[in-house]
Amino acid sequence: MVKAQVDIAPAVPSTNPRGYPHIFNDRDGDDFNFLAEEPWLEYPILAASVLEARGIEGYTSGIPGPVRVIYNGSAVPTERKFDVVYHHDVLLPLGGWASPAPDEDQNVPFTKATLCRRVRRSEFGAELS
Repeated sequence: MVKAQVDIAPAVPSTNPRGYPHIFNDRDGDDFNFLAEEPWLEYPILAASVLEARGIEGYTSGIPGPVRVIYNGSAVPTERKFDVVYHHDVLLPLGGWASPAPDEDQNVPFTKATLCRRVRRSEFGAELS
């Protein structure tokens, strides 16, 4: 679900200063070691349940939630290297989130996520029988 949203993410920054995607600025000076080369774009990633409820394939407008993908817009969309970061101060138990107030949004630090490939039961073969 994340890769599909990265593939359709816009390649150029929004002309709206508060819009997405926009240039990712590492305000905290963290060394994230992103897979993508600079310049980095930041774009919201939404949960599958949100996408289904809205009938969309990716973020279009509104409250972006705490999760962002970091990528280089000049890369071919289907070949983009990317990382996922999230505002760790706004995540709630059970995958919920609380949006920071608009004035606070710029000051909430990010944490880099570790993505794992989903393993299908059939890949284990007889080991699960």
